[in-house]
Amino acid sequence: MAGRWRPNPSSRFERARRACSSFAVNARSKIPLGSLWKLVSYAGLAESGEQEPPYVCKGVDKEEVYCCGSGERIERGPALWKSCGPYFAPQRIGWQNLQHGNTLHALPPSLQTLRNAASLRPETQVPLEDWLQWLAAWPAGLRSQVRDDLLGYWLQGPGRSVLGQVGSQLRVKTFTVQDAHLERMAGASGWTQAGWPIWFTARGSSAAVLKQWAPVVLAHLERAAPQALQAQVGEGACVDVQYFARYPLQQVLDSKQRAVASGRLPVGNYEVRFSNGRTLPIRSEGELVYEQNQIRGRLQLEDYVARVVQREGTAQPREAARALALAARSYLQQNASAAGACLRIADSSATQRVAPRPASSGALAAAAFSAGVVLGGAPIQFHHTLARPGVMSWSQAVQQAQQGLQFDEILLHAYPLRSFVSMSGHGGADCEPMPLAQVWLAQQRVRWSRALARQDGFHEPGAVQLCRQRSALPSAMVGTQRIHVRGVHALEDRLSLTHEYLHLAFAGHPRGQDEQFIESQARQLLGVE
Repeated sequence: MAGRWRPNPSSRFERARRACSSFAVNARSKIPLGSLWKLVSYAGLAESGEQEPPYVCKGVDKEEVYCCGSGERIERGPALWKSCGPYFAPQRIGWQNLQHGNTLHALPPSLQTLRNAASLRPETQVPLEDWLQWLAAWPAGLRSQVRDDLLGYWLQGPGRSVLGQVGSQLRVKTFTVQDAHLERMAGASGWTQAGWPIWFTARGSSAAVLKQWAPVVLAHLERAAPQALQAQVGEGACVDVQYFARYPLQQVLDSKQRAVASGRLPVGNYEVRFSNGRTLPIRSEGELVYEQNQIRGRLQLEDYVARVVQREGTAQPREAARALALAARSYLQQNASAAGACLRIADSSATQRVAPRPASSGALAAAAFSAGVVLGGAPIQFHHTLARPGVMSWSQAVQQAQQGLQFDEILLHAYPLRSFVSMSGHGGADCEPMPLAQVWLAQQRVRWSRALARQDGFHEPGAVQLCRQRSALPSAMVGTQRIHVRGVHALEDRLSLTHEYLHLAFAGHPRGQDEQFIESQARQLLGVE
């Protein structure tokens, strides 16, 4: 980046900076990095193309109190939100030898010194305005990865106490510094869930400042810059929905009552006529397809969640809608099947119902508030009126919200043995390793790669982590490189693992969404007739 960077008054970054200015020092001031230098180290590691080893705590470095117990290990994501300095130390990761990617090369001139190992220290001063500009310039993929990792602070760390007020909206790294009068200052910097850069500080420790000020910052953004928190329905995983799965269709009519031919439904209003004579108005924004007397929709994940809120409940009261959104997202993860890079689930009273029309702004906001978060543990269910152990009642959730309970309290009342975890598997969420299955997969992959090398669309997926399956179905989430399986002792389990592995191997090709092709290849690889 040549020359001096100047803010563009119309840019998204500049609007966010002005909105947040009441919580920051003068934007042109220089600020000490504090532990934000670990974000720089994280960017270098993530874009280097190398996978550094976990850090093993030996119990001799006092800084390990932020990492793990003696003899324990910690990986990159938890090390970031826990602020484990020894993990990111330049001498440990060989900073000078890393192949720095575009994110570090794009540092504004005033931040170029951060490419040197000697500058990765708490006392390094940087212009706040340029620091925020750099955060805004992180590429979408890397920003998504670090935001998922930073979720751990709110789900397993000190931020858990204010999760009900903050949700997953602030994906930030904490810091602590001293001001000119040697008073302790703390705060955080990073992004909103929607990707807007943010920085704020106040007097006190990081745990105290985040607990007190994170909800205030979030409330300020909701008033002054609501676009910084808007649902990002165009990003992330996709969901294939088979609408009206239990009700045979007779025909679809357009707004002029003309029968619609098979194919994608253009933007507009339609009427679905069922075989039992009933009709239902629907609306397509181009995401619906009508063929073989079925309507299918491909939705982005949070759009899907918002449509479940709209169909199974309402956008008010707000805390009940937020609780329903997280329950719906959890149910989806536990029960959907893999469809290439997407998840697949039916719209049905036997699963969860999905509105066949765009979600309201209130439903979208309810989904966005906890985007990326699910309930871990045993399978969950919800019902409109009936509450029982492991089943949330929408009507009871409404009553609890009216009594002042926040969404996390409503959920833990219905599911007392569950915990909040990251849907992506980042952020310190648990993965119970499957060592025997991991060995079996490593042995098979050598042969599989030879057998699949000439197949169009095959791409070796790299490191794949196997985790114990906690949901009803095995799954592979593209991007996390994790497969959740039961084991490899039974043929059915080996077939499931192979099937999910092939979804990763063909993720960049249309074949990756062809269930018949994937299942056929899995059977051939295992020699099953």
